[in-house]
Amino acid sequence: MEHRPWHTLTKEGLAKMLRPFGVRPDVLRIGRPERGYDRAWFADAFARYAPPPAPKDEPAAPVTPVTPVTPEAEAEVAKDLRDEATWRAYLAAEAQAKRKAKRGGKK
Repeated sequence: MEHRPWHTLTKEGLAKMLRPFGVRPDVLRIGRPERGYDRAWFADAFARYAPPPAPKDEPAAPVTPVTPVTPEAEAEVAKDLRDEATWRAYLAAEAQAKRKAKRGGKK
């Protein structure tokens, strides 16, 4: 999971990632004023870097070919799910330990 750029995404990290595309946060007034991004600011970047959506009357082509399910493939998916559950449990325990340390070791 460490290869994912959003693993520890912060407001500053997001701003840094969007800067090369010419998208910068600004004050938005939706209720109370807050810094954020307007969807329209992404239009140019989406037009240049994201493929256009398929027409509604045509089915979208699959991104990857469909692979028939085999017992081996099912076993691999089950292992991946166990690994993901283990990773999530590790992250939860790590977060709990950080909270406990912040409180000075008290429950």
